[in-house]
Amino acid sequence: MLMTAQSLSSEPRASACTAQEIAAPNIITSNIASKYMAMFNQSGYSVTPIRVRYWQRAPSIERRASSWPMSTRGLLLIARGRKADNLTFSYPRSLNRAKYIMIKLIQICIILTAMCCISASAQDTKQLASTGSVNSHETSIPVNAQILIQAYPELNLMYVDNHIVFQDGTSIIYDDGIQKDYLNVMDHSDIEDMFSMDYLSEGNPGYLQDAGRSRCEDFFKKVYGENAKAVKQNLNDVKWFGTTVKFNRINGAAKQLQKVADEIQSNYPEYIPYMKSSGTFYWRKVRGSERLSSHSYGIAIDIAVKQSDYWRWGNPKAKETDEIGYKNRIPLKIAEIFEKHGFIWGGRWYHYDTMHFEYRPEILKMHQEKSKP
Repeated sequence: MLMTAQSLSSEPRASACTAQEIAAPNIITSNIASKYMAMFNQSGYSVTPIRVRYWQRAPSIERRASSWPMSTRGLLLIARGRKADNLTFSYPRSLNRAKYIMIKLIQICIILTAMCCISASAQDTKQLASTGSVNSHETSIPVNAQILIQAYPELNLMYVDNHIVFQDGTSIIYDDGIQKDYLNVMDHSDIEDMFSMDYLSEGNPGYLQDAGRSRCEDFFKKVYGENAKAVKQNLNDVKWFGTTVKFNRINGAAKQLQKVADEIQSNYPEYIPYMKSSGTFYWRKVRGSERLSSHSYGIAIDIAVKQSDYWRWGNPKAKETDEIGYKNRIPLKIAEIFEKHGFIWGGRWYHYDTMHFEYRPEILKMHQEKSKP
């Protein structure tokens, strides 16, 4: 709840043991703030107002929940929809009432100004979710951030001040502003870095062309699970050609893998011999590196090992920046079926891994946008 001069001046001076508590979900009762709050709520983000108490006896402002200034605390709580845990506000006897009201009005102005900016970003996010269109001119959100928001609709992501913000109020930096070479993009990727390479749908990949091979670990841990135990809780069974495999259900990943199986089973039975799985979820690092494999998040499947090729098998002494040749024995039609349902193929990488299919809808969405005339 945001306070106005009216609400302060009308507060009765009750006995020392009484208190008036004002708290209501998803609304702000202040006439000044209501229209801005409505804009924010209409954008699909639930906001819990601050719990405010006026106590006759208390001599000062108590901030049990945080040592931040009231205006900053209020801004973060409102903008991110978080609860104001144990926050108590008390009327200070010693402070002149007029000055007290003026201070509160100034704080309200600060909060409302910030909310106007956040509301504009929320409106942009809502437009992205509803239209599915990417526009680099009519929104303050970077194109690749728009693509990310569209590719993960279940998460209701927001872009605010160079951060991707989640529903629970936590955020991850979008672009750290650091110029990186190939190895640093692989090992220390932020969200923006994941879009630094084009995903190719035809022809052999060029030197170090590994679109989707870099992953922002903070983002994927937040989405799919912080550790092996957390990921396991998100795994669903997928029927896979006479057996079942475990796959992450978040953002529809398991459902999309099931669609791959159903389409091949119904329309392309000649490819069933390639569908033997050699693994999905396995919390581990990429061979020869310190970064986590996408198998750690339960969003990748390896198939047809006997018919597959892997760059390290043919180049056991090669470094990641060395020049290597390309090999593949997997039918391209199989890759196209997987891609249709949101999976990228390791056979599109310069560091080829032709058995590997990984759920990365944002990479395919980026490719579709760049392929438009």
